[in-house]
Amino acid sequence: MTGTEFEQITDKFVEWLDTVGIEVSKNVKIADSRSDHQGRCMVCVEDVKEGDQLFSVPNEALLNVTTGSLGEVSSEIKEALVSKVEHWEGLILTILYEWKYQGEKSKWWPYLKVLPEEFDTLIYWEDQELENLKPSLVLERLGIEESKAMYERVGELMREFKVEDKIGEVSYEEFQRVASWIMAYSFDKDISGGDDEEEEEQEEQEEAEHGDETPNSIATDGSIKCMIAVADILNSDTNLVNANIIYDDSGLICCATKDIKAGEQVYNIYGNHPNAEILRRYGYVEWNGSKYDFGEVTLDNILNTLSEKYNTSREVLDKAVDILREDEKVQELWDYEDVVLDNYDCYADGEIIPEAASVIQVLYVLLQSPENVAQLDEGNLTRLLQRIVKKCQQLLESGRVTQSVHEIWQLVVNKRLQMYPESKADQLSEDNIKATFSKSKSEQRKLMAWCVLECERKALTNCLDGVTKQFKLIDDEKLLKNVLKRPAESEPAGNGKRKSRIVKRPKKRANNDDD
Repeated sequence: MTGTEFEQITDKFVEWLDTVGIEVSKNVKIADSRSDHQGRCMVCVEDVKEGDQLFSVPNEALLNVTTGSLGEVSSEIKEALVSKVEHWEGLILTILYEWKYQGEKSKWWPYLKVLPEEFDTLIYWEDQELENLKPSLVLERLGIEESKAMYERVGELMREFKVEDKIGEVSYEEFQRVASWIMAYSFDKDISGGDDEEEEEQEEQEEAEHGDETPNSIATDGSIKCMIAVADILNSDTNLVNANIIYDDSGLICCATKDIKAGEQVYNIYGNHPNAEILRRYGYVEWNGSKYDFGEVTLDNILNTLSEKYNTSREVLDKAVDILREDEKVQELWDYEDVVLDNYDCYADGEIIPEAASVIQVLYVLLQSPENVAQLDEGNLTRLLQRIVKKCQQLLESGRVTQSVHEIWQLVVNKRLQMYPESKADQLSEDNIKATFSKSKSEQRKLMAWCVLECERKALTNCLDGVTKQFKLIDDEKLLKNVLKRPAESEPAGNGKRKSRIVKRPKKRANNDDD
């Protein structure tokens, strides 16, 4: 796109904002930041004070299934979009109808024109480009099969609503473009009127049942997925964020969260994401690292480390893990929390999630049992684990673990670090980054991959002493004598439910999507 075309599209968009009731402060303007590889952005033209309003958007200017023209085709379609169709599919179909059928006649056309045509999100990367991200676990979260399944469901809805003749054939590439718009820019606005505590409990329940991609409709969960025209202009930076979007019954407003000087850019935040997730969802990285970066050690790292250190077969450890995940008494002792996870986050500030220390403590004690754990039948092994979990849980609730947990954790983290390729930190200088963006798309993606790996490596390294930062260490023998003083057969079956007092690290959640 030429500079003139880019400016013309921007000018028409700015004119359009006023026609739909979006008010933008005279202290800011929409600017061209392509020279910094950021597309459009919002810049202050005058000094802005903390708390000043930057823009406001009424509900009718939010693009969603209730404001799009697809719902006007028939009352049946409108009802289905609100009460039956899942959030993602409904908004994708709504946008397709505006973009491919309404076209320039659409109320939203000037807005759709400013949305990007190309993305660097991971779903667009070639296989050889994704290789540069190994061993980051972000590769397990690409969602390619889920995307293809959603494409099929959208096609089924088009036929069900009898609009395929209007929209026409939708290629997978066109579907991907719309889905990427939603992934990068959509916000979930609550319309239920419920209190925050109830909403949080509901969200946690939905996550437990469905994972990140909650398949509920508007009617079932009281929120609505929206595209917000002027909010899309704001770039995001976890370290430079200086504005925040606030919702109310009439729509939303964006206010400065700190003083912003004239000439400075306005930054929102897309969520508390590490660079790996920023790249996956939005197609860019923060070159100096995200404020919320973390690496991950795997359960396999833990089990392999224990197997090697104590000359124990993986079969024994895998059997114990199955019991820890499935036994009801163990779950009661752990307050039904997921402790045995596939992966454990290691944050850039050096903190680890306490579940990692918990599972290491339990498995360490198990391997110190004077009994031959490999020879125990399932019943006796289960009772032994119940006793171990009970005693270890009491210890962790008091903020303590044994010395061996710290030592094993360091081995685990180092094992994970050994999986990473040689550091490319020297390639991440400002000059080299600028030079790379004048090269091929593949070279740009390689550099972004290196940045992700470097951020994860730093976070893992910072967490080598994570156990000692969060727990007081005690001598191993003190706990072992307490736990193993009775054989497993004599342990009572019932323990009662205990409320965990382990302080848990806040979940890494996005502000603007439920992908």
